Amino acid sequence: MKKYTILGLVILNNMFNQAMPAMALSVLLKDISADLNMNLVQAGYLWAGPQILAIFSSFFGGAITEWLGERKMLIYASYGLSILGITRSFGWDFGSELVFTMLFGFFTPLTMLANFKLLQNNFSENDLSLANGLMSAGMALGFLFGSWISATVVAPLVGGWRGVFIAYALISFLFPTILFFYIKPEARKVSDKPNIGAILEPLAQAVKNINVWLLGLGLFGLNSAIQSYLGYLPTYLQNIGWSVAEASGALTTFHLASLSIAVIVAIYSKRLRESRSLTIFTASIILLGLVATSLAKGGWILASVVTAGVFRDAFMAMFFTYVAEVSREVRIAAGAALGFTMMMNGIGNVIAPPLGNSFHTLSPTAPFWIWIAMGLFGLVSLLLIRKPTSSSMK
Repeated sequence: MKKYTILGLVILNNMFNQAMPAMALSVLLKDISADLNMNLVQAGYLWAGPQILAIFSSFFGGAITEWLGERKMLIYASYGLSILGITRSFGWDFGSELVFTMLFGFFTPLTMLANFKLLQNNFSENDLSLANGLMSAGMALGFLFGSWISATVVAPLVGGWRGVFIAYALISFLFPTILFFYIKPEARKVSDKPNIGAILEPLAQAVKNINVWLLGLGLFGLNSAIQSYLGYLPTYLQNIGWSVAEASGALTTFHLASLSIAVIVAIYSKRLRESRSLTIFTASIILLGLVATSLAKGGWILASVVTAGVFRDAFMAMFFTYVAEVSREVRIAAGAALGFTMMMNGIGNVIAPPLGNSFHTLSPTAPFWIWIAMGLFGLVSLLLIRKPTSSSMK
């Protein structure tokens, strides 16, 4: 039962430290833009802001987690998110808010990498897909509540968008504290001075492997398309006449659809042992939803949002499981492989939102097509992954 208690604490930590603050930014972005006098392209940069420094922390984070230990990394990074989450309420203009958002984002991939290793070390290979599915479902639940209550319930109660960031950050302090006392330190010694070679060696192996590159390019294209879509959707809907509550409700519907299927797909993958096929299938449905949103009118928009969202967190659960599978096949440390793919994800998330938003002057739906193209690139990258031959492993 202890491993499921750890999983529950990880899920709650992710909800309040990452998922709810992330979706709060999305649904409050129009208010923040008005308060800080930002245009739509600047809003895109702010939405991408958490990924800017995350590129660097992702690159080294997996290898450092392998060296430092997942318990320490998870606790340190979670406290970092809590502290820097408060600073996001201090911005007085676009530049200052972007800096605070970038600093906050530095710790986001570190918690995800530590979560990945913690679950990998506590769950068997047969149960890992289920654990990843439950973790992704927890993220979906956090996204759901963050998009549902941040603008319509929490913001009026705490005096606006600044109060929302402070409230979530204060609550999030609780969970790394519980994790500190509940999870016993790893039974190993870590030297006072890091062995740079030991940290960089698994990372160098990951960078040299073509399949790891293809995983990274897959997440670069696909997740940046999804994240950009989520950041732009509420603003797009409000600009075409939807109310704040209706736009927030659409985002809530996206995450409710995602939550409803994440655990089911995780269990299904455990039975079939087909993380690759399900990763590609779920990615394809997400892209279909993005295409549908760009074409839909009236009530069909909500149907397209459900299509885009229904497999969003299932895709991430399958992707994490697929990274572990590929890492075993090519004999590379899973933390280093995931760190590299998260770095590529961060690069995509920095480029895609402002790039897409810059095309809104051509048409309100033009940004969607930029992100669809990036998503297709990511899907093709995943399709190119092949199992290594015995000769290639020598």
